[in-house]
Amino acid sequence: MCGIAGIINFKGGCIDKAMLKSMCDTMIHRGPDDEGVYISEVKGGGWRVKAGLGHRRLSIIDLSPAGHQPMSNEDGSVWIVMNGEIYNFQELRAGLEAKGHRFKSGTDTEVILHLYEDKGEDCVKDLRGMFSFAVWDAKQEKLVLARDRLGKKPLLYSIVNSKLIFASEFKAILAHPDISKKIDFEAMHHYLTYLCIPCPLTIFSDIRKLPPASILICRDGRINIKKYWELDFSRKIKIKENEAIEQLIERLKEAVKIRLVSDVPLGVLLSGGIDSSSVVAFMSQLQVDRIRTFSIGFKDGQFNELPYARLAAGYFKTEHHDDYVTPDVSSILSQLVEHYGEPFGDSSALPTYYACKAAGQRVKVALNGDGGDEVFSGYKRHLVNYFAETHASTAKAINRSPLKALFTIFPDRPSCSKSPGNIRRFLDAAELDRAHRYMRWIGFFSEESKEKLYTDEFRNKTRNLDSSLLMADLFKQAGELDSIDAALFVDTFFGLQNDLLVKMDIASMANSLETRSPLLDHRLLEFSASLPSKLKIHNFSLKYIFKKALNGVVPEKILKRQKMGFTVPVDRWFREELKDYLASIILSKKALARGYFKPDAIRQIIEAHMRGRDNYGQCLWGLLVLELWHRRFIDA
Repeated sequence: MCGIAGIINFKGGCIDKAMLKSMCDTMIHRGPDDEGVYISEVKGGGWRVKAGLGHRRLSIIDLSPAGHQPMSNEDGSVWIVMNGEIYNFQELRAGLEAKGHRFKSGTDTEVILHLYEDKGEDCVKDLRGMFSFAVWDAKQEKLVLARDRLGKKPLLYSIVNSKLIFASEFKAILAHPDISKKIDFEAMHHYLTYLCIPCPLTIFSDIRKLPPASILICRDGRINIKKYWELDFSRKIKIKENEAIEQLIERLKEAVKIRLVSDVPLGVLLSGGIDSSSVVAFMSQLQVDRIRTFSIGFKDGQFNELPYARLAAGYFKTEHHDDYVTPDVSSILSQLVEHYGEPFGDSSALPTYYACKAAGQRVKVALNGDGGDEVFSGYKRHLVNYFAETHASTAKAINRSPLKALFTIFPDRPSCSKSPGNIRRFLDAAELDRAHRYMRWIGFFSEESKEKLYTDEFRNKTRNLDSSLLMADLFKQAGELDSIDAALFVDTFFGLQNDLLVKMDIASMANSLETRSPLLDHRLLEFSASLPSKLKIHNFSLKYIFKKALNGVVPEKILKRQKMGFTVPVDRWFREELKDYLASIILSKKALARGYFKPDAIRQIIEAHMRGRDNYGQCLWGLLVLELWHRRFIDA
C-alpha cells in the first residue's frame, strides 16, 4: 500500500523534481518505508512531453530494494507507480513468464507492468484486488491512470496550465502551486445532504476524482475516461438454497485466503458483528496462526460492541486488543480533517481511525468485514424499501388513518434509532418514489432544510442544484431491478465509493496500515448479484443467505444479535460533553462570517437538538467538520 503522485507537462515545460518529491512527502504516512521520483522526456514529431512520477512505499510484498518504485520495464520505455494489492499476481506472473517476460522482483507492481506490455490498458480487466496506478508509456507519449472496480484506492487528478497533475491524496495534489483552492459550491451543496462528496466531484473546483472501475488515458494533451467493469444484477442464476450456501462458503473462504498473502504480520479489525466475525472464522479454518484482532468501543452501552468482539475473539482464540473512544475528540478531529482533505462528515470515521491506529501499532496489514451489508442486503432501509413496495396498500391505509398521528411526535431523521421514529420515517416515505424514499434513510439536510439554512448569497450559488437528482439518476440506471437489487446497486455505486471505502482508506493509511476487504471481492459481488433477491431478504430476514452460510461458523449469539452499526453517540455528546466545543466552532464569528448559513438557522438547529426536540447530531457533526475543514485548508 502506497501513495502515488505525478505530473505530465503537455508542452514540455520543466517538471520540478523537488516539487514532485514534496508532493510525495505529504503522504509519508501512506508509505514510510521508501520513496522514489522519476522524470522522463520524450521528443518526436514536433511534440515534446515531459512526465514525472513519484511514489511513497509501504512494503508488504517483497520487502527488498527490488520493489522500489517508480519501476520500469527492461528498456525503460514503460514506467509505473502503483498503490494497492493484486491478489492474483502470482497466477498472472506465471502466465507472463510462460510468454517470455522476465522479472527482477517478486512484487505485484511488476506484474502489472508486464501485463500492460502484453495487453495495454486492458490489463486492468485481469486484475483482482484493490489498486490505483499510473503507467507512463514513453514510446506512445501516453499516460494511463486506472482505479479498481469499487474504488477502494483513491486517485485525484487535475488538468491545469497544460499539465495533468495526479495524486492519492488532497494534500499531495494541493502541494503543486498550479492547483487553486477555489471551492466547488455544487460539491458543498451535495455534502450537506450526504455528509460526503459524490464522485467525481471534490470540494475543489480544480480537482476531480477518477471514478471507480475507470481508466483515464491522456495523450496529445487530451484525456479520455472509460469504464471497464459493471456489476450486473439482471443476469440471475437458477440455484437451490443449499447449493447457494455451499458455493457461498467456498467463495467466502477463497476471498479470505487470497488476502492472506503478505511478507509482514497481519490482523483483523473485529467489530463483533457478523461480517468481521466471519472473516476471523474463515482465517481460523485456514489455520492462520496467532490471529491478532483489534476492536474499539464506547462507554455508552447503546453504541458499544466490545462485548461481542470479545466473545468472537474468545471463541476463535485470537490475540485480542481493544480500547474505548472518549468524547475528548477535538484534537483528533483536526487530524482527521487534515487527512481526509475535503469535508467528510461520517462520524464513524472517528472509531475507524482509532481501530486502525490500534492495529497499526502492531501489524502492517489488517483484514476487515466491510461490505457485508452492501453485498448481502443488511441495512434496515433495504427491508423498509422491500416492505413499502410489497405492502404499499397497508402503508397508504395507515397514512390515512388516525394511527399516523401516534408517530408524528418522533423525529424523522437518520440519527433517530428509536423504533417509533423509524416507523414514522417508513410511513412518510412509503408513498414516495424509490429515490426519494431512499433519501429519507441516507440523507441528512434535505433540499427544504437547506433552503431554510442558506443565506441569500449561498442560495444564489446553488439555486439550480438538487441533491436528490443524484439518487434519482442511480435508480434510473438500476432500471427494472426489484427493490432489493435496486437498493444494492445504489449502495454499491454511491455508498461504498463515496463513503465507506473513503473512510477506511484514509483512516487506515493515516496510520500506515493496509486494510483488505474480503467481502468486497469483485467475484463475490458478481456471485451475490446473480442470486435471486429472495435469498437476500427472506421472510423479512436481512442477509438471509449469508447468515445461513455462517450457521455453525460463527457463534450463534453473534449470528442472531441485532445489528448495531459502527456508529458514534454524537447525539448525546453534543448535548453534554461536546456542547461547548460545538458552539465555539460553528457559532464562532469566523464560521458565521463565511456567509453560507443564516446564524439564526444554525442556532435553531442547536437549540432543537439541545432540548431534545429533534436529533440533529449527525447534521451538527457535518457542520462541525465543514468549519474545521475551512480553517485547515482555506484559512491556512
